[in-house]
Amino acid sequence: MSPKINALATLTILAVSCATFIAWWLMAKAEKRRLLEMKMSHQ
Repeated sequence: MSPKINALATLTILAVSCATFIAWWLMAKAEKRRLLEMKMSHQ
């Protein structure tokens, strides 16, 4: 494998990892807020 392809693969994996982490973080935040709103509405 040429170094260029290797670098591209590394950057691709890094980009996908970052996107996945951000998506998970946003969903976790939204879920926390939703649970909090449900708790508040039941009081």
